[in-house]
Amino acid sequence: MNFFYLSFSDLQLLDDWVDPQPEPTQFAKILFTNGMDITRPYEVVKCNHRNLRNQVVDTYRVEGSERTDFEWRRSGAASIGAYLYSTEDIFMKEDLRRMSRRSESDYFEKIKQSFDGE
Repeated sequence: MNFFYLSFSDLQLLDDWVDPQPEPTQFAKILFTNGMDITRPYEVVKCNHRNLRNQVVDTYRVEGSERTDFEWRRSGAASIGAYLYSTEDIFMKEDLRRMSRRSESDYFEKIKQSFDGE
């Protein structure tokens, strides 16, 4: 399970966001579309944090687990952790761990391509 959060300050910029708060099924759809695994527990917490625009904000965020399904990994928005937690291949996991300590984005792209060819 990969820790993941979505800030309300980012979610409110979405076209399908409804203020002050969307109804539960619409909220779950928004979370899922933006990478939250809604089949696992998640919670709304008010705290200081950085949003996706790297701004420090004091607002609500949704904390939970990142999706690890194929569609999310192919979206280009998935983290290395999503790849790491979605494979049973111990050699792939080791490559991903090693890669996460590197700054070479080409290396990550090569691993993603080989991984997504499943």
